[in-house]
Amino acid sequence: SIPIFNAMLLRVDKVSGGNNPTDPQPSSSDPPLHACLATATVHQGNDNNNNDGSGDNTLTQGQGGGSQIIRGVPHAIIPASPKDDNENTTNPNCSGDILTVGRKNCAVTIDDKCVSRGHATISLLSNRPLDSDAIGAASSLLGGRVMMEFGTSSTPEEIHACETSPCGVICVVKDQGSKFGTYVSVDEQLLKEYQPSNDYSNNNAAAGGGDETGDETDDEGAAAKPINYVHLSEKQIRAVHLLSDNADSNNATTSVPKFQKLVAHQSVPLLPLSHSKSDLKSSPHVVILFGPQGSAIRLSLLPLQFTFSRIKKPELDPILSSLHYIGATHSTQWDVKRSTHLVAPEKTAAAKGIMAYACRRPVVTKGYIEGLLERRVPEEGLPKEDDYCP
Repeated sequence: SIPIFNAMLLRVDKVSGGNNPTDPQPSSSDPPLHACLATATVHQGNDNNNNDGSGDNTLTQGQGGGSQIIRGVPHAIIPASPKDDNENTTNPNCSGDILTVGRKNCAVTIDDKCVSRGHATISLLSNRPLDSDAIGAASSLLGGRVMMEFGTSSTPEEIHACETSPCGVICVVKDQGSKFGTYVSVDEQLLKEYQPSNDYSNNNAAAGGGDETGDETDDEGAAAKPINYVHLSEKQIRAVHLLSDNADSNNATTSVPKFQKLVAHQSVPLLPLSHSKSDLKSSPHVVILFGPQGSAIRLSLLPLQFTFSRIKKPELDPILSSLHYIGATHSTQWDVKRSTHLVAPEKTAAAKGIMAYACRRPVVTKGYIEGLLERRVPEEGLPKEDDYCP
């Protein structure tokens, strides 16, 4: 059987800060982004070694510097990436980087002088790599397209988060040495429940994962890292209100969560996106602030769980093996609380179809999934269910 594991589809809402007294303000010209592995920018070396012997390794680039296709290469999914001596991935297509945030040339561009050009990255990590059977099954749907793969956890916090994540995948944010800092909202209950223990950090450090050199000292790995909580500026608080569920910036009673400031060049797992207990009625999210002027994004987890009906196994296997690229999961039976779509070649009065209709969930063909796979950049809108009715 082909091993399937879960992933994430993230909605990205943004507010831009600045020097004006009225900043930050939501931008009506910037609709929400939707990010996953399929919309990540990938890289391909030019080695002039083509499978068809033509010597033409021409790259066709997607909109806005998105994913690339290698002409003449029928199967170009990136394999597991080797690591260097410091346990860093050497293949950028296996980094799991799905979003870059900064002032210029980034997937999330913020016009704020307190935001660095390359301020932060957001990545998806997993310690459960797909095997060759799954990669081979997915290739028939991808048509030679190079896809971003999950990164591998390296710090004690990342490793522990991956091990305890119900879906086997975590989302992390990393400050890229910004001048004015990156701040992340903290769920104290989740942090208390899933933060690595002292013994865990000690064991990981002894195994070579506690610091850059792999050498354990009396100080290193002795305890979990302390949380650097900070007091927010008025503009930062306004940004948090603007990105709250009620989006009422004038509601002074709206509670503001605690925020921690990231250490430069270090990553922090965003536990609410991977460890929250949620269903279709709730949307786990985190808020990330960039600098003191109120520039911020909200990352919200979008549930996407497909239930399949009347699709034969040879046709179904490639679809299941590709779901992690679009941040989707699947179930064999209809789940009233979690199934978001029924995928079927035609409308029938079978039990699954009746349940989907009763739950007022869309019934779509497999073309809807293919439409999600064809997205190349986060700015591309999600396909409309009405265009894929059986």
